[in-house]
Amino acid sequence: MTIKAKIWMSFLSFVLMFTACPLFSAVSTDTTAILILKEGIFGKITILDESEDLVVELTKQVGRKIELGLDEGEYLVINVPESSPFKAGITLEEGKSVKLNPEDLSPEGMERPEETFKDHAFLRSEKEAPLRKDTLLGGESLAHFYGEFGTKTTEIFDEFAVLVGGHLGWTFNHAFSVGFAGYARAEHEDEYGCGCWDCDCYRYCEYRGPSYGGITTAFIFPPKNLVHFKVGALFGAGYAWDRHFYIFEPEFDVMLNISQVVRIQSGISYPLTDSDHCGLDDVIFNVSFRFGK
Repeated sequence: MTIKAKIWMSFLSFVLMFTACPLFSAVSTDTTAILILKEGIFGKITILDESEDLVVELTKQVGRKIELGLDEGEYLVINVPESSPFKAGITLEEGKSVKLNPEDLSPEGMERPEETFKDHAFLRSEKEAPLRKDTLLGGESLAHFYGEFGTKTTEIFDEFAVLVGGHLGWTFNHAFSVGFAGYARAEHEDEYGCGCWDCDCYRYCEYRGPSYGGITTAFIFPPKNLVHFKVGALFGAGYAWDRHFYIFEPEFDVMLNISQVVRIQSGISYPLTDSDHCGLDDVIFNVSFRFGK
């Protein structure tokens, strides 16, 4: 190849390169928008498009600038630097760049209505996820209110007796409960009507005794099974035939889940009192309904 031919080849190569560069630049610029994440933004970055589809997900360090090439359109940028999400709505146009600064992100700050994105699974998880705390027992602590009513049957001074009452309290993690309970005798016939408080006939007098109540505690295991068990006790005081007494009543019950919030339970208990005038000195059979989680 002659020197003249080499010169012409070099000239043609230069011309082709000069014409191709603007074309390439025009294609890359006109068909792509640039999103610039400034240095002050850090943490988990999630970008969703108008269809609520995931476009980009990354973790950004503070002090670094990141440029992302995206198609034109509207996007939702979600930044989770620590525990709470920050959001910003942006619009990208072809051939243009948008700079996103930390002050453009805020817990409420969205430049477009939030309803467009409210059903996205990622947003629901960020909104509903509670801030977990370190606890002594570990795990998430759940407390639920419950109510309970039922009957107790036993013998009082060799007579069949029915007591009615119930509980109000709270369960924690479905396994431990604490509350208040009260019971009273449902009926008592006055056969003698002696009105005597100092002789043996006081137990037949007109007053409808006994009645008692106090604080209850219980442990439930395994709480989420169809059939589970409860071991508990009542600590309290009572009143019978014009006299007061103290009572401790341990209890064991079998519980059956009727629904998510209704249970039926049956078991036995044994009252221990500081006086025999109340007549509570025999096994008690319990049947009750429990409402609550």
